[in-house]
Amino acid sequence: MPPTSHDRKASLILASSSPRRQYLMREIGFSFQVRVPDIDESFPASMAAADVPGYLAEKRHAFLNRS
Repeated sequence: MPPTSHDRKASLILASSSPRRQYLMREIGFSFQVRVPDIDESFPASMAAADVPGYLAEKRHAFLNRS
């Protein structure tokens, strides 16, 4: 029988150097590796505030996928 998603251990990457985020992730039981992308965190001035976190997350994801 092939392994299910519950049988495989997921690899989690925290793309942030924030000590608070690392603390919170450990406190809730996640194991992860920290990989901080070297990206420009600017965003378009016209972007809605609610869209900024997703925009920056996509930039981080794209950077980490290239390296």
